[in-house]
Amino acid sequence: MCFSRHVYNEPDYATSITDLDLVIDGVSSASMAALYSAIRPGGLAISLFDPPAPAPAGIRAQIVGTAAVAAGPLRTKLEELARLVTHDGLRVVVSASYPLDQVAQAQEAPKRGKAVITP
Repeated sequence: MCFSRHVYNEPDYATSITDLDLVIDGVSSASMAALYSAIRPGGLAISLFDPPAPAPAGIRAQIVGTAAVAAGPLRTKLEELARLVTHDGLRVVVSASYPLDQVAQAQEAPKRGKAVITP
C-alpha cells in the first residue's frame, strides 16, 4: 500500500497522479470528480462532505459524511488536519516496517511511533 498526498491548489494536480485505488476527498464533489480518471477500475472514491458526482463505470463513489458532519465541529477538525498536512505540519513517526507475512509480530512489537505493513 502506498500513501500519497496531493494538494488541491497545486497546478494540474489531477493530471499528475494515476493508478489510485482509493481517493478520500474532503474538498468538494467537483474536486473528487476531477480525480476519477486517476482511479483504477474497481477503485473507490469517498467524499467526506458533498454527495459525489456520478462515477464512471467500474469506480464506486460514496459519501461518508452527513449534514451534521458538514456543518459541525468535525468538519472544523478535518479542515485543520488538512491544513496541517498541506503545510507539512503533521508528522507521522514510523518506527518499523514489516512485510505482510509478519503482521502478527508488528502488532506485538514494542514501538514508539507507527508500524508500516508492506506487501
